[in-house]
Amino acid sequence: MKIPLKVKSNVFFRVLLDVIDKFPPIKGLMKREMDVLAELMYQNYLNQNITDFNKRQVILFSTDSRNIMIERLNMSAGSFNDYLSRLRKKKVITKDNKLMQFLNIIPDGKYEFNIKFDIND
Repeated sequence: MKIPLKVKSNVFFRVLLDVIDKFPPIKGLMKREMDVLAELMYQNYLNQNITDFNKRQVILFSTDSRNIMIERLNMSAGSFNDYLSRLRKKKVITKDNKLMQFLNIIPDGKYEFNIKFDIND
């Protein structure tokens, strides 16, 4: 089954998280935690020209990038940092400020993922 969705890049990551929010570790994230995670993923995408993942993560979690995300999310720095702590505790970002590798999604005009069910009766 294929369900085509057309979205702009600035909302793609939030829509994707809404689709996969039934699966751990995304399952159970609160709305604003999902917003922060989607923004992290979007900023990661915007910095895709930095091909080294570790270097890109340093930029992603830099003060300048955090300030951009705080402004885009319309929240205080304290709230943003609190949400980052929550995402670390829920193992969605690592303790050393990196997106989990499965969230390092860089779509190139389209993105597809598959869910495989093994049904054992």
